[in-house]
Amino acid sequence: MQAIRCPRAASNGSNKREFSSNSGPVQSFQALFQGSGGSTTPRLASLRFSIVRAVEYGQKLRLVGRPECLGAWDAEQGPDMKWHEGHKWTAYAELAAGSHEFKFVVVHRSGEMEWEPGNNRTLEVPATAAEMQVAGQWGETGDTETLEARPRVLIQLTVP
Repeated sequence: MQAIRCPRAASNGSNKREFSSNSGPVQSFQALFQGSGGSTTPRLASLRFSIVRAVEYGQKLRLVGRPECLGAWDAEQGPDMKWHEGHKWTAYAELAAGSHEFKFVVVHRSGEMEWEPGNNRTLEVPATAAEMQVAGQWGETGDTETLEARPRVLIQLTVP
């Protein structure tokens, strides 16, 4: 299953860059390769979302949330999750660092959407994350488990 790319970070009203360039001989790897222009491409973390939920044959789960790649809260636009043995459902997304809200939705054969009960789930993606796993139980929205599986490595280079 291919990851859904969501390059925009959650909006917090700030347009600050994710790195700083030193005026001395040591610059960050990112500063060297992203340039000094006003626009930067946010670093994305690969996330694996999973939940266990038994549904009837022909029904499916969908991942829906605030980021545009998760449907921007439109349940018809969120990515479908993939079923695995044991009623485990998974979806993959690439999200920028920041705070993201999401929920799981059951899509019935009739097209009716059954939203997960409870508050929205909140996920903090640290700027240091390269890969994360996100797991939860249906309806237990306050108990979302996250695991930073592989941190991002920052390489410092010496420039003559």
